[in-house]
Amino acid sequence: SFILQDPSQGIEKATKDARDLLERFVASFIDYPKILIAAVNGPSIGIGTTLIGLCDFAYASDKATFHTPFVKLAQTPEACSSYTFPRLVGQRIAYEILVLGRKLTASEAKEARLVNDVFPLDTLIDKVMEIARSLASESLETLLAGKRVSILVQNVDEP
Repeated sequence: SFILQDPSQGIEKATKDARDLLERFVASFIDYPKILIAAVNGPSIGIGTTLIGLCDFAYASDKATFHTPFVKLAQTPEACSSYTFPRLVGQRIAYEILVLGRKLTASEAKEARLVNDVFPLDTLIDKVMEIARSLASESLETLLAGKRVSILVQNVDEP
């Protein structure tokens, strides 16, 4: 939890501790050496949405929604989303999502390329597990090499 654990420590230490915890949490997604698959079955708000940008695959149920009300909460986007979202959905859509707080339905998220596909709620987990099993049947070394190449390509500055 990112909630203040010991208020007697003072606000400055508590704030630093919370920031450090959030940084370690996000870094665990960035540094995770294997394939990450997100499955969203309902409302995804804030970091639940922004972490999708750090996953290799993302799937949603037809009941899922995606919302990042950062400005209304006087916060800035987190989980590297100011970097990942423009690369996923384009600069203008990313700005609508992250700054204007545009709430997306599952189908809008697919159209914007935030998620790979949308499935009926009652089949989501089965479909995602089928995809995971398919990935697991492939060469782990080849999958991870593909992931590394993808990361390198994303980090190349365009002319």
